[in-house]
Amino acid sequence: KYTYKIAKLCKKKNIKFIFPSSCSVYGIGKGELLTEESPTNPQTSYSVNKLEIENDLKSLTDKDFTPIILRLATLFGMSPRMRFDIALNMFVGMALTTKKVILNSDGSSWRPFVHMSDVCDAFLAAIKFDYHENQPLILNVGDNKNNHKIIDIAKMVTSSIKNSSVQFLEVDSNLDSIELIKDQNIQDGIDVRTYSISFDKIKQTFKNFKCNYDILTGINSMTNKLNGIPFSSLEFNN
Repeated sequence: KYTYKIAKLCKKKNIKFIFPSSCSVYGIGKGELLTEESPTNPQTSYSVNKLEIENDLKSLTDKDFTPIILRLATLFGMSPRMRFDIALNMFVGMALTTKKVILNSDGSSWRPFVHMSDVCDAFLAAIKFDYHENQPLILNVGDNKNNHKIIDIAKMVTSSIKNSSVQFLEVDSNLDSIELIKDQNIQDGIDVRTYSISFDKIKQTFKNFKCNYDILTGINSMTNKLNGIPFSSLEFNN
């Protein structure tokens, strides 16, 4: 476990350790806003690994080494090394290049979203924050207003990008001819991973922290920037 080895080295060198975990560790919610104290129920290898590292950090924690664990909502936004394998970025890319947003589920599952710039602000706040306890500080990173159903996110994208529409892989499997959209975690059109998150604690802990990007602002920003560069299905699918 390389993260554990790095954390041990940081402890030895008296270096602050901030770990980017994920809200996906909650896995399956029951309709309520989940807090940092809510049970975890990871559903993928990725989220299981995140939780394992969190537990490793807890085992290293003492009064002299107190990691900060940031459980990030699902990211969106432009970056120099652009990712299109995350939901909102993928939907914008689909709509711009094919005029279709293809869902591999019925879209009824809930997700929290957070813009990359807001995540950067959260890390900056964590760097500046003076924390010395006998347990890691765990914070969900995002904003309550950015909890949305996947289907609603898809509709926001198609409403913002002209002549685009939402389509469903379950209805027409030919929509995924190069198999970029299929997901083994989705069975019979249902994605069991669904969670809405409370982000009250981070605002209480980092007094000046706030998220500046909502979903529509993010969609419009990405659309404008992608329209300003050579961007086709070739780049999107690469």
